[in-house]
Amino acid sequence: INLVENAFTSITSGEIFINVKLAEQLDNNKAKLAFTVKDTGNGLPPAMLEAVAKDLLPETENCQTAIGKALTICKKLVRLVGGTLSVESKEKEGSTYKFVATIHYGKQVSRANIRTEMTKLAGKKILIAEDNLVMNKILGNLFKSWQLAPFTVLSGAEALQLSAEEGKFDLALIDMVMPGMNGVELAIKLKEKQPDLPVILMNQPGNDTYKINAAVFDAVIDKPLKHHIFLSHFTSLLTYKGKDAQVAEQKNKQTLSVEFAQHYPLKILIAEDDKMNQKLVTKVLNKLGYEPQVAENGKDVLEIVSNSNYDLILMDVQMPHMDGLEATRMIRVCLTEQPIIIAMTANTLQGDREECLKAGMDDYIGKPVRLDGLVSIIQKWALQSQQKQ
Repeated sequence: INLVENAFTSITSGEIFINVKLAEQLDNNKAKLAFTVKDTGNGLPPAMLEAVAKDLLPETENCQTAIGKALTICKKLVRLVGGTLSVESKEKEGSTYKFVATIHYGKQVSRANIRTEMTKLAGKKILIAEDNLVMNKILGNLFKSWQLAPFTVLSGAEALQLSAEEGKFDLALIDMVMPGMNGVELAIKLKEKQPDLPVILMNQPGNDTYKINAAVFDAVIDKPLKHHIFLSHFTSLLTYKGKDAQVAEQKNKQTLSVEFAQHYPLKILIAEDDKMNQKLVTKVLNKLGYEPQVAENGKDVLEIVSNSNYDLILMDVQMPHMDGLEATRMIRVCLTEQPIIIAMTANTLQGDREECLKAGMDDYIGKPVRLDGLVSIIQKWALQSQQKQ
């Protein structure tokens, strides 16, 4: 943290790159980790760089600058974990700080291996449009480690040219702000050529300019990317694309009418804290002829269902105040008339699904919620409900 703060002190524009990798696996739950913090700031003056190299900096009296004080703290902390801080720096170009630390680690939580999950998607073609060179490289390397086939470009124009040369992609991951053409404009052009292409937008928090054309995106993820959120959207959208996807989608378009609710009458409650997801699911249900009620957290759900019976609840798993799992457990214990509860979860790994079912949910649907999946799951449980009656 001190090294990162130091990097922010020396930079007014540009980038800060943080990398942590396994250097050596040791016995007794120990490992050596290699840390690197790199910035494109002003760099260190030769005198300070020489002092760091000679390990003189911590005890000198003339280290009064913010950078000098930060390095003093960092060197002491690195020593405590059995390492040595090294510095490479060029004035007006930036600095790179490196050290290796020995750490103790606990038992790993049992969870399906990501690479095992991604093996099923090996070879999928991913278009990455990101003008930041570091981020572009990170995403490309990540997808390669998952045995995918990433195609990286730095602008919308390059993305369109690559699309013309390579043909269809399985998924596009695009940045909102790029030179010459923004993410919305690029997504529209890509969809014109390949209407069934799943597109994920990488957006800066607070930038709402995409919302006018939100329908063109299958998912929107804020930067900096959070690994579990990114992975869940990514795998959900890729696994959706099967060989019969276009046929299934066409059939569901024919089903999308207000007559659907007449065939499968249900009183539906949506439990979802994300406004965009609320609107999306509500809009689809409206087109099917339903008039769902919306709750923003688990506590609101309990209050609503205690005053009125519902046939089906579309329950987000992660909500504030009370999550979907806890709300489901309470419903199963407290209500006489039991509703069908469908989990809406961004976590698509087997362990997450089992956790939903163990809490008392009847089924689950991946997020972002897709039209064909929603229609299919409502039809499935509506039919079962009718058969019981």
